[in-house]
Amino acid sequence: MKVKTFLLTVKTSTKFQSIDITDEVQNKIDVKEGVAYIFSKHTTCAVIVNEAEKGLMSDYLDWANKLVPPEGDFKHNVMDNNGHAHVISSIIGNSRVVPISEGKLDLGTWQRIIFLEFDGPRTRTLAIKVLVNDRFFTSETRLCRVILPPNLRPTPFKKLSECQDRQCVKTIVNEYLMSLMNGDYRHVNEELDAEDENEKVVANSYVFTEELVLAAMMNEIDLDLIYEDLQSRLGEEHPIILFLRHLMEES
Repeated sequence: MKVKTFLLTVKTSTKFQSIDITDEVQNKIDVKEGVAYIFSKHTTCAVIVNEAEKGLMSDYLDWANKLVPPEGDFKHNVMDNNGHAHVISSIIGNSRVVPISEGKLDLGTWQRIIFLEFDGPRTRTLAIKVLVNDRFFTSETRLCRVILPPNLRPTPFKKLSECQDRQCVKTIVNEYLMSLMNGDYRHVNEELDAEDENEKVVANSYVFTEELVLAAMMNEIDLDLIYEDLQSRLGEEHPIILFLRHLMEES
């Protein structure tokens, strides 16, 4: 898992303001798949994901002020006249998480990332943390998806990727390895055009390695331990070991 950090500066011009920052956030994204965590480093503004239609952009502010009137009785105003902004920011929230797919923020048709100012004008700083697992985006895993599309993947791999605990992963890994060592290649999709057994092993290994890494990450299992165990059973030159080593080196 890798984390990339970017800073985004937003300058507001009025006390209350709503600004669509989707394009600015998108411009910071330089990965194909992952998650973007957008966090405002302030206590008197907020971040939302919603539609940026002109009327709504005003409604967000108008109804926020109705919910927490600026002229309300705030003890904080004794030292700083912005108690309302602190309270409404706490209610709405100062961060959002957005998935990234194919290099784009994976938002719905009308969804946008919107910054809400409640105590401007100010210069605001937003931190954008992009979480990406490079183990899934190498040429090997892309090729794996070409060889066996997700909807055609055999049952054992689907089971592995859906594991909820470590014992589940261990059980299915052992089940797969036993069948592999016994020369049982029924896990390979029947539509795969492979003439010999070696091709089947290689194709099967692509899928198995990808799903194994995914299951390990989901269940916080140390890949080094898995690697050592598989290496002792399969040997240095088995496709699974080669692929797994490559994925671990690139992570």
